[in-house]
Amino acid sequence: NVVAKLQTNFGNNLTWTNQAFYQNYLLDLYSNFTFYYYFPTEGDEFRQFENRNLFGYHSTLLKTAYAGNTSFSTDASVGFRTDLINPLELDHTERGQILERIQYGKARETNVYGYLDENVRNGKWLFNIGLRYDYFSFYYRNMATDSFATKFYNSVNPHEFAATLSPKINIEYTF
Repeated sequence: NVVAKLQTNFGNNLTWTNQAFYQNYLLDLYSNFTFYYYFPTEGDEFRQFENRNLFGYHSTLLKTAYAGNTSFSTDASVGFRTDLINPLELDHTERGQILERIQYGKARETNVYGYLDENVRNGKWLFNIGLRYDYFSFYYRNMATDSFATKFYNSVNPHEFAATLSPKINIEYTF
């Protein structure tokens, strides 16, 4: 993991934080939770394997203001995260040896987001309201030549996109 963070204090309760990050990990997991249910002869052992590189950026502007006993904290943020997965693999195995490749490919997942969050605190009360927008982009390229996944993925578009708007309201009282 590598993280770089820069925080700038402009005074007057205004702070700007910028953070960039990178992470790499390998997953090599064997599981056999159904024993001999699907494959009564060889067993139901599966291997999940992936090499994932993920990176992103997050920027936040935070302003706090006061009016009497009431504080107002406004948080405006934007950012993104991209995961590059190559390979992304699921195999039917027996005693750790690959019998059949179920899925083999590479993927890219990206999330671009922005949100606005407001906290109003007065005495024991906290009121929080926010709105977040997320845009997702997914891509999967099948690299298997003859597998279950090949029959499925060769007939679908490798690109998918989705977006969502998420409002929130919280009211909190501290006894």
